[in-house]
Amino acid sequence: MDSRNVRTLAPVLTILNPSSVSLDSTFESDTDDIRPLLSPIVSEPDLETNPTTIERLMASPGDADDDLLLRSLRFASFSNTNLKADSRQSLKSSSRLSFKKYKDDPNRASSSSETARPYIFQINGSKIKSVSQSDMLHPNRNSSRVSLAESIASEIEYLRDLTISQLKRRRFFVVCMFSLVCMVIFNLIFMPRTTLNRDLRRLYGGFKTLDDISRIYLNQLYYNPTTSTYLRFYEENNHFPGENSRAWRKIMDDFSELETYTEDFDVFFGTPQNINIELLGDDWRVDLQSKKVSYVPYSANGQVTSKYVFVNYGLDDDYESLKDISLDNKIFIIRLKDIHPSLIVENAQKNGASGIIFYNDPSDDGKFREADGYTPYPKGKARSLEAINTWTSNFIYYQPGDPTTPGWSSSLFDGRRRLKFPSTIPKIPVIAMNHVHIHPILKKLNGIGPNLGWKGDLDYDYTPGPSQSQLKLTNEIEYSVKPIYNIVTEVPGMLGDEEIIIGASRDDLSGTGGLSSSQPALLEIARGFNELAKLGWKPMRTIKLISWDGSSLGMLGSSEHGEFHAQNIINNCIMYINLDNIHGTKLNIESNPLFEKAIKKLLDIVMDGSMTLKDVYGDDIKMISDKVTDYSIFENHLGIPSINVGFQRNPNKDPVSYQNSEFDDLDVLAMFDPSLKLHNVLAQLVGMFAIHISEHEIIDVTISPYLDLFNNKLDNALQRTPTDWLNRNMTFPFQYLTLGERVAELQTTMKKVVSLGKGFDNEIKLIRREIRQDLPWFKLYKKIRTAVKIKIINSKIKAFNRIFLTVNKNDNRISHRPWFRHLFFAPSMTNQGVQYLPGIHDALENSDFNYSEQTLIALQTSLDWLQRVL
Repeated sequence: MDSRNVRTLAPVLTILNPSSVSLDSTFESDTDDIRPLLSPIVSEPDLETNPTTIERLMASPGDADDDLLLRSLRFASFSNTNLKADSRQSLKSSSRLSFKKYKDDPNRASSSSETARPYIFQINGSKIKSVSQSDMLHPNRNSSRVSLAESIASEIEYLRDLTISQLKRRRFFVVCMFSLVCMVIFNLIFMPRTTLNRDLRRLYGGFKTLDDISRIYLNQLYYNPTTSTYLRFYEENNHFPGENSRAWRKIMDDFSELETYTEDFDVFFGTPQNINIELLGDDWRVDLQSKKVSYVPYSANGQVTSKYVFVNYGLDDDYESLKDISLDNKIFIIRLKDIHPSLIVENAQKNGASGIIFYNDPSDDGKFREADGYTPYPKGKARSLEAINTWTSNFIYYQPGDPTTPGWSSSLFDGRRRLKFPSTIPKIPVIAMNHVHIHPILKKLNGIGPNLGWKGDLDYDYTPGPSQSQLKLTNEIEYSVKPIYNIVTEVPGMLGDEEIIIGASRDDLSGTGGLSSSQPALLEIARGFNELAKLGWKPMRTIKLISWDGSSLGMLGSSEHGEFHAQNIINNCIMYINLDNIHGTKLNIESNPLFEKAIKKLLDIVMDGSMTLKDVYGDDIKMISDKVTDYSIFENHLGIPSINVGFQRNPNKDPVSYQNSEFDDLDVLAMFDPSLKLHNVLAQLVGMFAIHISEHEIIDVTISPYLDLFNNKLDNALQRTPTDWLNRNMTFPFQYLTLGERVAELQTTMKKVVSLGKGFDNEIKLIRREIRQDLPWFKLYKKIRTAVKIKIINSKIKAFNRIFLTVNKNDNRISHRPWFRHLFFAPSMTNQGVQYLPGIHDALENSDFNYSEQTLIALQTSLDWLQRVL
């Protein structure tokens, strides 16, 4: 019979022992939810009754426990056989039960003539009682009940069928999981040992080693050089400050794998309008407007008519020799050599100059002079008689960059007012002239004034004058705020908080010359990096290549960039590399002492033909900060360790070089570099060094040389302290020591720091070994611990050089030069070189006791901080 009918009407025949079970809970749920747990006993009168559920279960295979349970159920259900027989007989005599009709048509089912009522055994007797539909759907406790034993048996059958299906699915799942676990265990057992270095590369998708990257980069630049193409492009395109940036942006955009963008800054500078010189009384006049190079940036706009005097190099000793000659309101004629023109202009103003004319004397050109039989350019290596060299007159040794926004970016502080009369630009007109134009002016001084022993190669006796005739100097400059454009090309790295910046000057005052610029080398580096990026290379640290604009005006582009991005640079930049000019064949490297060993190691790797760069050029490395250039904002102002790399002129081998001159062209370059390879060599060296620093987990520095040099220079400076100063009580607030006690304390702290520095270098070596150590997977915790050490060490290295910055850029701990904030070194104000411990030096030079004690306290504070860091 259909089990669905049974579920609906539940007509059952029950034999139950009331003392064994309770049926109260059986009928508490809704009838529609009752599962068809038993087979009905009623059947057709002439047919045999179908086997009960218990009988079917007994016939099916099962274990001993199942058989025992079923036998017990069968015994409980059918122990009264007589009652069972009577019930069957009574059912045969009654009408057939039509559950289907009863279910489908309740109205017809209520008629006794069509459908028989179901029967049920009473528990307390053997009588069969007819029950109604309502009795079946809502049984009471006294009515006949469904056999619990039969219900349990049916449930067992249902659950067994369901369990078998579930067990099959569960077995499949278990087998899958077991197989997966076996595979994982197998792979873990046979997993190769790896280093932290390789793990980091795989984590960021880098599968090339440092050796692979270096080989590809050097092969690309050495076997496929393109610097000659870039040099010709540079020569053909105008590059006066603020002009033609789109052409340079376009060539940088050709490196499709790199990200390039332009940043512009509004700066104050001038454009020459009318520059000429006139010798009154002789009908001699020279219009210099056609020569842009006569323009000296930031010289005063105006016209001066005065007598003139020759003051040699314009140094203090020269003015001392001229003390008996009246210099006030004279035009000074000064020859240039090693000292930056801005320092000479400042000194001339102090000594009463009303105007200045610069020129280069042939006697200072070394071996290749016309007086020694060498032919002037373009036929020979001697200086061209028409060539003019010029530099900015902005007082960059006090503060490079825009003089109207000292120490802050106009783009960052739009509402801040520019200085109307900045103190770092000249108040007198300044121009530059060549040999041809200056010679007739100087000849007018022959025999006038004392013979001071000054010598030169011009047809002139080098007497100072003053002149009897007057000069009329016109210097019309249109000054205004104009934009300059830096072009930034970026190679994104894996570590977002560490970056390397490489920069090169792009502009030239001549507009068409300037082939000594290292801009073509920067393009060559970008090309090499672009080829690596095509092969999937991603540096560990971000590398930025920046083409500076406005450098010839006084490092405007680099200074504005540094001041605008100051906080980001301080937080992230680990090194700045400046590409210096190429004026000869002598490799010139100026470096922060932190990178000295790393550079020397690299010079033994990079090849120039069949020889290393060390074999060809040597490994002499100078101290950084011997001049003011584009690295000054990074090294001296923001505390970022920097390197300056270029090629200097060898006076005994190379022809005369030119600065901001139209004669600085390919022909001059080819005289000392016939194959035009030096820009490519520079690109190989700098690019390789950037890769070397970028690809090492720990920044490759050594701090012991830095601290040893610091200790040595500090001892030398303190030994110069006057004896009477050492016994004086310090007057600086809250100081109750003598200066001598403060000096002793400083020296003691310095020795402790030197010792800590050696321990720090040893710690770096140990961590580098851990990075290269092969470890199994179950020692992952060691790699994590090493990674944490790397992060801490790199943070200390980044902070090291900045510790020696003055706390406040306006605290004047470097006398009169607050923009230069580094306590250890700064450009010298008196010669072309580095000034160590400038605060102590200035205090001793000026006999300033108060400034001396302030400097010592600043140094003590920095060393105390350094002890905590190390």
